[in-house]
Amino acid sequence: MAYSHTIYVNIGSAEIALDVSYTVTPGFAGDRVDPPYPAEASVSKVEAIIETWRFGKKTTERKPVEGWLFNLIASDAEINADLLSEAGEEDDYRADEAAEMRREDLRMQAAE
Repeated sequence: MAYSHTIYVNIGSAEIALDVSYTVTPGFAGDRVDPPYPAEASVSKVEAIIETWRFGKKTTERKPVEGWLFNLIASDAEINADLLSEAGEEDDYRADEAAEMRREDLRMQAAE
């Protein structure tokens, strides 16, 4: 499943918003044959969100982040942990919404 999360990084004295698109590979507890491995977020795309004001109007541009900065973001352990946490929260939210929809369907069927 694909996820997206906005992170903020400081570059010099500026704080830059970065939209990170990623997928999650679930971890494995291990068994007698295969060793365990942790869950991992794989970053597929990073875009800088640049907001500017011109003539009293705010414009938002998205610029792809590539090269060394992309590699730095994709391999950072703290960012990886943050992305895994956000994916877990989003999955919990989706599960709660699905359960609520099922309950609502049952209430509507009972009312018929």
